[in-house]
Amino acid sequence: MSQAVNLARLSDVNENLPLSNRNFFIDGAFDSWYGAASALPIALTTTAQYVSTMWVGYSGAGGAGNVNYWAGMNTAASNWLQYLDGGATYCMIWNQTTASTGTLAARNLPYFAQRLQQVAKLASKTVTVSFKLQCSAGSDCVIPGLLAHQNFGTGGSPSAAVILDKAVNWRVKLGDIPRRFSVRLDVPSVAGKTIGTNGNDLLQIGLWLPAGWTGTLNVMEAQIEISSPNCSDDLNGNGGAPTAFEFRGRNEEALRILPYYRQVQSTVMQHSSIAGANLGCQYVLSPPMRWTPAVSLARTYTSNCAATSSHSTSAAGTFVYCTATAAGQVTQFNDTVTLDARL
Repeated sequence: MSQAVNLARLSDVNENLPLSNRNFFIDGAFDSWYGAASALPIALTTTAQYVSTMWVGYSGAGGAGNVNYWAGMNTAASNWLQYLDGGATYCMIWNQTTASTGTLAARNLPYFAQRLQQVAKLASKTVTVSFKLQCSAGSDCVIPGLLAHQNFGTGGSPSAAVILDKAVNWRVKLGDIPRRFSVRLDVPSVAGKTIGTNGNDLLQIGLWLPAGWTGTLNVMEAQIEISSPNCSDDLNGNGGAPTAFEFRGRNEEALRILPYYRQVQSTVMQHSSIAGANLGCQYVLSPPMRWTPAVSLARTYTSNCAATSSHSTSAAGTFVYCTATAAGQVTQFNDTVTLDARL
């Protein structure tokens, strides 16, 4: 018994936690930055792009800025941890350096959002969407709306997207401590709709940021959860029926990301070969990815062989190889293989 107790004490609560699976966002704690750490801050553009592993961002019409991340456990500002509900220790730092001239009606304001696989997800449900927000530079950030739409994908003749945006009035006061803001959203049924055949239908949920604003917004503990249809319809930050943030632990959250995005490391391979022969490595992906991923190779080194490539890629794996250009010793080294099947 004492041994079991000691092992339990050694377990890191930030890595593994009991699950209730209330939160439909993946990486709601913003602690996954695969492939981005060396490139941070990430410059925002007028085209939606991934600004962390599972979150997309857009600078807004006429706007500019960047996204960075804050790790509470690694900075002098670690007293922020007292304002977080669980073991989460990260946040997304949104820096709007040039104000946007967009409008909510035109849907071209700055925003950040997540694309949830399958448009039918949460259909016919009442949900509460909540974020913990703090404004640390500039002026008060007045959030004008919840971004939400059902996208029926591509392929075949899918139905047109259904816009579910909801105007709100969330005043995030400059210098205040982080505070949770929430709103109720009624997601309509998809009955009678045609879903595309390419497997890329989705429900997108996020926040619109205001026009004319510059400053820094810190975003923490994003959550979307099913609520009672009788919950509050307040639009000033107290809507829905938010519960404490569900932090599932970094290990569990990483497993949820694997079907969408992963990076693997290859090893040095040497082989005596004849000209034209292939030298390579097969990667088996378990669990499989949600769709056939795009493959990119970084820091590739080859000797006596053509540039490294990949083929026979599927959701279950890929083969990375090079082709010998002459008989003799062949060497191949790929530092990072990135597989991306995000929506």
